[in-house]
Amino acid sequence: MMAAADQFPDYALVTISLLKRHLREEMSPETRIRFLESLEFWEADLGADLVEAIEPMCDRAHHILIEALKIGGTASAVDIFSDRFSAFAALNPSLIGSMKAASILRTIH
Repeated sequence: MMAAADQFPDYALVTISLLKRHLREEMSPETRIRFLESLEFWEADLGADLVEAIEPMCDRAHHILIEALKIGGTASAVDIFSDRFSAFAALNPSLIGSMKAASILRTIH
């Protein structure tokens, strides 16, 4: 788990939201297991409470993501997720809410 409560990488939150969106879709059992393993990785790194609090990415945010990836050129997905975090957070308030909730829980424990 990360050491400081304020160190939640914005790209990670967007990634979790995207993973949860894809988990609502039809996919092979093998692919579903890989997606669930990815969520388990983020739970181990950031905390289960934070990951649980993040809602799946909505259609509009997904469209922005697809377009950003198209025009991103050589930028990595991580950079694109980070650069456009405010847009994703505006469409999915659970991204900010999860950070706040996890920070509060960590200060209590």
